[in-house]
Amino acid sequence: MNQELTNFKIIIKQTQNTIRIFRLYNTRGPILLFLLSLKVTRQPLLSSTSIGCIAIIICIYGIASILNYISDQDLDSSNNRPNPIIYPKKIYYTVCLILFFVSLIIIAALPNWKPNILFATTAVILAIVYSLKPLQLSRNAYMKFLIMAVAYAYLPVLFGINFIDVKISWEQIQFLLITATIYTAYLPYSDIKDISGDLKHKKKTLANIFGVKRVSIVCTIIVCLSAILFLTQTPHFLTTSPVSSFFLTIVTIMYIYSSWNNRLLHNRNFNIALGTILYLFLFSLLV
Repeated sequence: MNQELTNFKIIIKQTQNTIRIFRLYNTRGPILLFLLSLKVTRQPLLSSTSIGCIAIIICIYGIASILNYISDQDLDSSNNRPNPIIYPKKIYYTVCLILFFVSLIIIAALPNWKPNILFATTAVILAIVYSLKPLQLSRNAYMKFLIMAVAYAYLPVLFGINFIDVKISWEQIQFLLITATIYTAYLPYSDIKDISGDLKHKKKTLANIFGVKRVSIVCTIIVCLSAILFLTQTPHFLTTSPVSSFFLTIVTIMYIYSSWNNRLLHNRNFNIALGTILYLFLFSLLV
């Protein structure tokens, strides 16, 4: 009985590691921004083509997640983060290749394949230079933030605009850029709780170069300016509900308050609440 229970626990742990390694939760922002670009350009959100593109996003960001876990094994240990890498690295590199080929198969089945292959190739290249040596740009504070902003916010928007030939106005582009910038300002917060471990391994992030206070103030300013631009717009191409404005206002207030009281940024519950409301804001724009 005890042996069966032990085997069951091992199976559960291995299943959790398998799920964790893909970091599906990290695709929430890119998928929502991709869908928003479809909504803004009046494309169907749940067509076979858009679902195929979402599958591509999941595969490509799964590759990025695996490579990042491989490169951050020592860091995750210092930062008390779970790291699901338990088998030889060759196995995980093989999984990455399989995911990339799956993406290519999906791309081949979709119309207008050129922008799709461009997105997939660009995202994989960013994942490689971000995580793997000799470049390993995740260890450079400025390049880390730039790659994260491009990969998690602006590239998915561009993907959504270009995966079907559509005409788009400057007003629509401006709306998408403002929304993507609001999401981008959230990205540096992920490094704040890892400052001690990052410093130990000489990993430079915006948080441990400029300090939590300065980073939070800059992010708050970006969110406030973007929120003002967003709330003062009356886009004719998209009906924004009061619910969206409410969520954005709450997010802005949380940024302002946490820039004054930085201890909140080390609070797990506060960060979960901030992220949840931010994702609800993005989701509300799709409804």
